[in-house]
Order: sequence, then structure tokens, then C-alpha cells
Amino acid sequence: MKQMLAMMRLDRALIFRNKVAVYIVIVPIVMAFVIMAALTAAENDNLRITVAGNVPSEIMERIGLTMDIERVEDTEKLIKRVNEFDNIPGAYWDGDALRVLFQGNEGAAYEEKVRDAVNAALNMVIQPFAMRNVSTGRDFLTQMIIAVLLTSPTAIGGVISGFNIITDKEAAVSRAYRVAPLSAYKYFGSRLIVSVAVGLINLVGVSLILGAGAKLPAILLASLFALPQFALSLVLAGGIAKDKMGCLSMIKVIMLAFLCLPIGAAVTPEAYRFFFYPFPMYWHYKSMESALQGSFNYFYGIMTLVVSGAVFTLCASLFGKKVLE
Repeated sequence: MKQMLAMMRLDRALIFRNKVAVYIVIVPIVMAFVIMAALTAAENDNLRITVAGNVPSEIMERIGLTMDIERVEDTEKLIKRVNEFDNIPGAYWDGDALRVLFQGNEGAAYEEKVRDAVNAALNMVIQPFAMRNVSTGRDFLTQMIIAVLLTSPTAIGGVISGFNIITDKEAAVSRAYRVAPLSAYKYFGSRLIVSVAVGLINLVGVSLILGAGAKLPAILLASLFALPQFALSLVLAGGIAKDKMGCLSMIKVIMLAFLCLPIGAAVTPEAYRFFFYPFPMYWHYKSMESALQGSFNYFYGIMTLVVSGAVFTLCASLFGKKVLE
């Protein structure tokens, strides 16, 4: 255990000393800030609200004069929509009054802006106008980008430890472990622990920046089912590459696979998504998507664990020995 702790301390030092490793770690955090800034700007330019079907048509027309409207059938679907992560409030008719729902993390300034818009709509004289459906797919795109971004820490943590393995290879340190009292399993285990720690810290930071702190338990649960993916990216980065330049190229391939496969699956018609079933990134994306919607799907989580475990086992049998070469 002492040897493993020493290895983990060494990995921590290597991460902070290596500018490339630091850059890889902070990329998802920077992307999260950029996404939130874009969403905030869009929300400030154009207020939107989801309205339940029980709202009288006259009231709905008034609201449509000051805000863009999404319509749902009932209050159950309204609550589900409000609990999604793009800060869209909801409105329903409660007897003789209009009620507005907020998720609670939108901020006081945004809530006040919505209330002012609703009050202004209810107090104005209606002019002739035409209702329009403004659901343009932006919500789908936003949901997809955020869900994919939250799956990236499984790759980030693994490639960081893989990069440290390549650093050991270039310094011939890995040969010393063969004669030191540290088995291959302990060597790999210590690297894996560091990769999981880096990935989870990164995941928490990204979740908080994206305003998904309330859904963090479900997000962490989705990542728990994806633990073999940390080991998968570690083996691919640390086992295939022979030097740092090769590792950087491998990291690009890994990140493209972890990010582009879920995006490709999201835009593929449902009837053809079975092509993505052999890839653990697809199942991890689906489980993360369900976590963001507030109802974690254990089927997606279990499929993530099973498929990623099978793919890791295959890659470990092919490249595992090269980790200590």
C-alpha cells in the first residue's frame, strides 16, 4: 500500500509539472464556462417559458406577446420540463390564478425578469397576432452538448494517467518497477485511482459551472457505472503510444471517439442507433442524459458498465502488457 501511495503522489506531482496535462484537465472546465456564457446571452436576449395545456387560451395569448412559448399537455410534463437543465420556467393554471414554476438555480435576477414579463403580459391589452411554435431544436442541441461534456472526464482522467505512464517509459522508470516490490496490478491500480480522482474532480467542477449541482448525485452515479472507461482510456493512451508525441496523437483519437460517438448517436435516427450499441461511450451518454433529466435510467447505467467492461477487457488483453514495457 505504501508503494501505491507513493506512486499516486508521484502522479499528482507529474500532473502539475506537465503543462500539457494541465491543459487537458482544464479544457472541459473552459468549455463549460463558454457554454454557460452562450446560454446566458441567449436567455437574456429572448425569454422563454413552458406553458401547460390547462392555461386559458386568452392568458396564453397574452404571455406569447412578451415571451416565447413552449407548450406541454399537462402539469406533470411541465414539471419534468422545468427540471431539465436549460433554465426554462413553466406556467400552469391553478383554479383562478396563473402559477409560475422555477427550478431554483436560475438566479434572482432571471426570476425577477420572468415575473416582470408575465405580469406585463397579463396587464396589457391584446392586439391581433399569430401564435407560433418556437421549438427549433436548440434545447436538444444544448442537452446533447452538455451531456457529452459531462461524459468527457472518463477520458480525461484516463489519458492523464496514460500520459504519466509514457513519461515513465521515456525515463525508463517502468523497468525499475519490475524489480521493485510493486506488482503490475498495484502499478496499474495506483494509476487507475489517480485517473478516477482527476476525472471526478473535473466532473464536479464542470457540473457546478453548468448549473447542474442539484443533479450531481445522479451525474456521479452515471460516472460510477462508467468506471471501466477510465481504465480503457488509460490502457489506450499508455499502452499503444511509445513516446510523448505518440501519446498526444493517441489522446486526440481517444477524445474524438469519446466525444464524437455520442454526438453521432444523438443525431442518428432511432432505427439505426443499434450501430452504436457496441461502443460504451453511447451508453454512458444515454445514462448521463437521463441523469440530467432528473430520472436516472439504471438500464443505461448497467449497459455502460457491461459494454465498457467488455471493451476494456479486450483492449487490456491486446495492449495491457505494453503498459510496463
